[in-house]
Parts: sequence; C-alpha cells; structure tokens
Amino acid sequence: MNDGAFFDSNIIIYLFDLDDKRKNARAKEIIDKYNPVISLQVLREFSNISIKKLGCDCDVVSNRIDFLCENLVVQDENATLIKKALSVQKRYKYTFYDSLIIASAIEAKCNILFSEDMQDGQVIEGMRIINPFRREL
Repeated sequence: MNDGAFFDSNIIIYLFDLDDKRKNARAKEIIDKYNPVISLQVLREFSNISIKKLGCDCDVVSNRIDFLCENLVVQDENATLIKKALSVQKRYKYTFYDSLIIASAIEAKCNILFSEDMQDGQVIEGMRIINPFRREL
C-alpha cells in the first residue's frame, strides 16, 4: 500500500458544496493531508450529482473536472478492474458500483478509502474504509 488515499464521489462533492460548511471544510482538510486518488467513475458520479442535485451549469462542472484532474491522481479503468469489483461484490456484498470504488482503491494501492456511505472501519485487502465525518484522523 502507499500513502495515497482514495476518495469516493461523496467526498469530492463536498469539496464544492458550500451549503454544508462542516463537510466542505473536512473534505478540503483531508484532500490537503493525503495524496488523493479518484477514478473515472468518481468523475462521472461527481458530474451527474453536480448537474442534477447541485444545479451546476455544464461549464462549471467541466472547470471543476479540470481542477480535479490537475490536482488529484485519476486512475484508469479496465476489464480487470471490473472483474476485481465482481469479486469484491461477491465476497463483501457491496453494490456493484461501491465494489468498483473499492476495487479501484485496492488497485491504486491506497491504504485508505474515504467514503461517507460504506462501512466505517472495515478493512478489505489491507485497505481501510474511513468515514471522515465520523472520526478524527
């Protein structure tokens, strides 16, 4: 594992969500503290939520994606990763898309996966899931 941390879509959303000041500040704090890694799936989910739920203009979302790609490591996806996600889903019973996030974090050799939605504290193949809004790091 490396000192990188994988960031689930919800954490990335909070980087730009100024309505929840506490979660916005916490997301910024952990992004600054770790070597952040995301996947193309995170960028897709971020785009969808930004447009549908936050009401962002497509140009704003495009600019934010540029910012994320310049400041975070974006991991590519492939068929091997999908098969890894299926293995994670079978063993740990997460949804396929959560399993894909977990598989991406493992493949990126991250020792932490920050997510608000998954089981806080669970360790999968040496990678720990942490809800950064429930605990201090």
